[in-house]
Formats: sequence, C-alpha cells, structure tokens
Amino acid sequence: MMIIPHLGKSTSWLNTINGISHFLNILINPFKFLAIINHNYPSDDAIEDMYRRYACAAGFDVRKSTNKKKHGMVYMKYLLCNREGFPNTSPVDTLDPKTSKIKRRVDTSRTGCKARIHFKIFPGTTKWLLYEFEEKHNHPLIPRDHMLFSRHHRQLDDTQKSFILTMSTQNIGATIAHRLYTSILGGYNFVGSLIDDFKNYMRDLNCFIGGKMLVDKLNNRKENVENFSFDYRVENKQLNALFWADETSKINYKEFGDVVSFDATFRTNRYHMVFVPFTGIDNHKRCVTFGVGLLSREDTDSYIWSLKSFLKAFGKQPLLVLSDQYLAMQEAIETVFPQSIHRLCMWHITSKLPLKVSLNIVNNPEFRKKFNFLIWNSRLEVDDFEIPAFFKHVPLSGLMRTTSSSESENSTFHQNTHCGSMLVHFMISFEAAMEKQRFTQSSFDFKTNDKHPIMRTPFEIERNASMFYTRTVFRQVQNEMYLSMVSCTQISINTFDDVDECLVKEFIHYIPSNANAYQLDPEVQNDDQWDIPIRHTQ
Repeated sequence: MMIIPHLGKSTSWLNTINGISHFLNILINPFKFLAIINHNYPSDDAIEDMYRRYACAAGFDVRKSTNKKKHGMVYMKYLLCNREGFPNTSPVDTLDPKTSKIKRRVDTSRTGCKARIHFKIFPGTTKWLLYEFEEKHNHPLIPRDHMLFSRHHRQLDDTQKSFILTMSTQNIGATIAHRLYTSILGGYNFVGSLIDDFKNYMRDLNCFIGGKMLVDKLNNRKENVENFSFDYRVENKQLNALFWADETSKINYKEFGDVVSFDATFRTNRYHMVFVPFTGIDNHKRCVTFGVGLLSREDTDSYIWSLKSFLKAFGKQPLLVLSDQYLAMQEAIETVFPQSIHRLCMWHITSKLPLKVSLNIVNNPEFRKKFNFLIWNSRLEVDDFEIPAFFKHVPLSGLMRTTSSSESENSTFHQNTHCGSMLVHFMISFEAAMEKQRFTQSSFDFKTNDKHPIMRTPFEIERNASMFYTRTVFRQVQNEMYLSMVSCTQISINTFDDVDECLVKEFIHYIPSNANAYQLDPEVQNDDQWDIPIRHTQ
C-alpha cells in the first residue's frame, strides 16, 4: 500500500446538502493539499502527480478529460474522478444485421461524480495554475484495504513488464506469469496488478509489435552487427518472406554444412507464416541451425526466394540437401542448388507405405522382410531407390538419413513459440531457443576437453581417436573398435590379380583391396559416410 506521509490518513464522510448526499475526503492533515489552490506549478506533470497521490490517499481513481487547445497549443487541462459521467444506455438493435455493435452485459462505475481539478498555463510562460478544485464525491470512497484493486495500484511497473516479456520468450502465458510473480513476491497484496492486467499488457504488446517492427529490428542488426545477413520481400504492401542468419550460423555452416536438412513447420505465429529452418548436425551429433526463413506461402516461388537468400548469405551450396516429398521444395532445390545432391526423407517414404499398400500386405512378415531388405541393401545403386541409405559417396551423409533431426529441432522451437505470437515476439522466442542450442553446444565442447575417456581396447588407434573426436562421436568409434576385436574374425584371404578378397565372419562382407595401393574399393568405403572407422575396415 502506498503511503503519502504529508497527506496523512483519510476516511469517507457523508454530508447532505439540500437533500443531496456528498462524500468528502476527510484527511487528518489536508491543509498542505488545500493550500496549493491558486498556486503556481512548474509543469502540468507536477499538478497531475500531486492530484493522483492525493486520490490514492483519499480513496478514488483519476482519469484525464478533454484538453483545450488554442493555436495548436494546450492551455487548459482537466483531471476527473473516474466515476464522472454516466453509462451509455442507448438501445442497440441486435436483430439488425447491419449493426456492428455487440450488446454485452457489463457493469458500470459511472455515477456522474463532479470531483475534479482544473488547471491552465500562464500565457507566455511554462508555469501552470491550479485554479479550481471540486472535492465532493457522490459515491462512497474506496476503503484502504481495497485500494489495491484501484486502477492506480494496478498499473504495471517496468519490472512487471520485463517479467511478462521474459516469460513470454519461454512460451509462458500471462496467467502462469502472474502466478509465478505472485509466488516470488510472497502474495497478491505485494503484486498490485491482477491477472487481467498481465493479459492486457501482453495483448497490447502483441498489437504494438508487428511485421514492420521486425523488419526494422533486423535491418538495424544488419547495419550494426558484423556479418549478419537479412533479406525480406514485400508483396501488395504485406510482408511476404524473410530470411536471416548471424555470424555464428555462418561459422557453423562452414564447419558442418555438407549436409543440410530443409523442412517446414507451422503454427509458430499468428500470421500463419511457415517457419523454415535450415538444419545440420554438428561434431557432437546435435542439431545446429544455419539459417531461418519465414514464408507466407508454401509455393515454388517462395522456396526459390528462400534458397537464393540462403545461398547469398553462405556463398556455397551444400553437398547434400534432405527434404520431404513436397513438390515445391524439390523444384526449388533443383533450381537454386543444381550442384547439390537432393534426396528425400526416408521417414516420409516409409510412413506413406500403409497409404499405398493394403494393410494385409503391410502386416505380412514376408513382405516387410523383403521391403526392409530392399531399403537397407547397400548393393543397390543410387538410382534404384532415392533414400539416404545410398549416400555412400557423400561425406557425413550417414549422420542425417531423415528430416527427423529438423523435426526434432522444430519441436524445440515450438516449445518457445505459440500460434498467436506476433512476429517480433516470435523472433525473441527464436533467439531464446538459439541461445539454448548454442549453450548446449558449448557444454559438450567443455565435456570433451575437460575429461578423458576410459579405453576399452589395447589399440593405439583408440587413444589417438579419443584426442581426435568429440566425446559423443568417440563413443561410437570406440564401440566399433571393440566389436572389431570381439565380433569380427577374418576367415580367409584370396588373391586374384593383385587384389585381396577377405572373408569376414558374421558380417560376410567381401572387401576387395588393391594390394599395391593399399586402398579399399570405393564401393565399400562407408567410413566417409559416417566419418568414423567401421569395424570391417580396421
């Protein structure tokens, strides 16, 4: 509760004059306020601040009234009791389809109260004169223990606004934000603002920030942040598409951009713009975001624009692009990335199997066995079946065989965004998700550099690998080395025309090798596909 020491405590006193009841503000020490009548003030803000503090101590709320202007300059102002005036009782024809008014059952606080102050500016100066003060009210004043519900006490301060904005970046709504804020301060009496006030602020915030503000924000970042790329497109005076990428994203693309997953997700903003992140896999086998696009339409032209913006920002095409079976994506990739290998997501292909084949056939064990053999048979040529299992000639392609990595990352973004988010709010939420992603990457870097793994084999190559690979990838390498020692046994070697053919137990892989050049046949060099040693090549 706000206390005004020089005004003292107040109470409400009923006074009847000529049969009309009036409520007076009885202050223990009212003279310091009453003495300011006909007094000069340095500014109109000083008068307004004084009267609002007086109203808070007396027990009523204040609102502004119409200002009077002369030659475009305000020379007179009014501050009224918030119960001044009367409710609008004009009838509304709810059966008239042309009417735009909606009849709602609402309560009113207007009682025609005349309590107010008038003040005006001295001509030719910046000083203001408080020349009229009406103290009487025609309604009971607010008790001191109920003043926390008054409009004055429900005003959000900067701390509360910042808290609401911070919570919104984590996709926490106004209701839960108010509950958390109440718990932090220790009770509702210490908050002042109600849940509705939190909701109204979030609504006003969303209404204030829109497409233009997002464009201005990103343009400003492009001008002032080194190596930040941003591009946008406008059609019919409406924001049609955006793309942006920062310096960290470009560094990540330089290191991990051989394979890029290109996927779209929905319901991230109130404008129904499609969210299109470009995702790869880092050296910890974690998702890393290279760039982000927002598109108003999912057509070929929009995807072409997005890919051209990507190419403009990063300067080179990826070796392999992975996408779903959306035709517009395929056409855009073929147009903008002619040098890249484009393959479809295995998950999307296999998930459509029940739609293309009857359930009796799908559930048939013999059919499933043959179908799985067809997919995973590495001796098929690339042209036989367009799925990532046959990217043997593309380095690191085995790290991402489906767009599930992109969809996993999209799920992370969904945790921080909402379908009703404005674009700037979406941007703030996206940056929070990116901060989490990069913090996780740093934590994995620390774990790799800070600790040493325990060796499982006597091989010197294992110790060298522990210094070369990150901890996540080394676990795979270590497992392959261990299995090569306990699971793989060389049964025989046959030499034909300087080529050694080795028969390996269990896996039955024939590994032709040129005895002179000591090189494996490229057809079985799957090491490049995963960028780690495979046990049959140890």
